[in-house]
Amino acid sequence: MIFGVVAELDDLLVQRRSAFETGVAYDLARNMTTIPGPASPTSGDTVTYDAWIQRVPLVDATSGNLIQQNQYDGRSDRVAILN
Repeated sequence: MIFGVVAELDDLLVQRRSAFETGVAYDLARNMTTIPGPASPTSGDTVTYDAWIQRVPLVDATSGNLIQQNQYDGRSDRVAILN
């Protein structure tokens, strides 16, 4: 019974959040997979993650330019932004 209520609340929260966040998308692990662009919030850049849930280099979808590349330590903490 509790699991059904939790699932319903989770679905409701996702619907509410989606109504207020345009240009944002999440995968099943709740990682943000689309980030709104600064010039046009309704369209965004696609984000991908590796097996350790670390964001791989973020590339602009239209121009192909590198936006951000991160460096991680052994505990999967971001220690530097390489650009």
